Amino acid sequence: MSKAIELQFHWVFLLIAGAIILGFFSIIALKQYQISTAKKEIFLLRDFETTFESSLKSENTVMPPLDTIQDVSFYCSNVCDCNYIIGKTQRPYREKIIISPPNLKGGKQIMWALPVNLPFKVSSILLLFNQNVKFYFIYDETSESVKLKEIIQRNIPETLISQFIQKPDLYNLQFEGYDYSRFVFIETSIQDIDNSFSNEDVSAVLINDNLAEFYEKQEGQAVFIRQKSFFFYPEDKGSLFAAIFSSDANMFSCSMQKIYSRLEAIANIHKSRIQELQGFEERCYYPLDNIARLEEISPELMQNNVNSFSQLPLIIESLKKENYNIADIQGCPSMY
Repeated sequence: MSKAIELQFHWVFLLIAGAIILGFFSIIALKQYQISTAKKEIFLLRDFETTFESSLKSENTVMPPLDTIQDVSFYCSNVCDCNYIIGKTQRPYREKIIISPPNLKGGKQIMWALPVNLPFKVSSILLLFNQNVKFYFIYDETSESVKLKEIIQRNIPETLISQFIQKPDLYNLQFEGYDYSRFVFIETSIQDIDNSFSNEDVSAVLINDNLAEFYEKQEGQAVFIRQKSFFFYPEDKGSLFAAIFSSDANMFSCSMQKIYSRLEAIANIHKSRIQELQGFEERCYYPLDNIARLEEISPELMQNNVNSFSQLPLIIESLKKENYNIADIQGCPSMY
């Protein structure tokens, strides 16, 4: 009897010891997996940062795709706390201006850098997308809509999956299986979409003249709900595509606030240069009014001030003409 009990205890002991050893090695394996994953995320973040820098130095160029195993997410809060996330690792944008769909699934990520010129270069923006994202450009037959549609068509990269749709044909469009669908309404009114998009990741922007209105899709329905609207300068390609690519109002607002803040600083630098050039040669006349006004309204642009945005096109065009007249006609050093 005692031998049977002893044998039972022996087996119980072996089972407990085996479970402890198995648990120990499982913990070790889990820790090693977590360390390996964290290392991959760090290396991927490093590659991302390196590609960011290379892209920003190659403006108007679509960079070779960066292959990411993990998904990448991008967001900006309403107080402009902007970050991108790979796995569990998060990095702030800092001084970079990055504009992207909210989530890019692991795979080949494409980066496209554009300058923002108002009229001189103020900043560079970085646009991200992949082959799981599709942009739908909705236009009508008005001259304004067709003109902007043609500008967009001439400038979008071939690697961007896109479709231009006349507004009446939007009723026939059904969900095509993309991870993210972006609807861009060009100088026309917003319109709801087919019910097949009801449970999908979808957003929209309406561009009318110098106003960008951002919309999110109501959950479980194919109905767009207006978020916020912002004025901008659509004649600048960088600003235009910032509006097209920004996944929501916060991303666009935070990006443009950085740009207008830099505009104030750079306008001040150019103003100082012009003041120094005024005594360069008597035949060279350097007007100060427009560059000074541009510096003055920059903080108001950050506040989305309608009066400042109504003045901005005239100031920019005047500065272009002044610079051309001074540099090309008079043969004097350029203003910027």
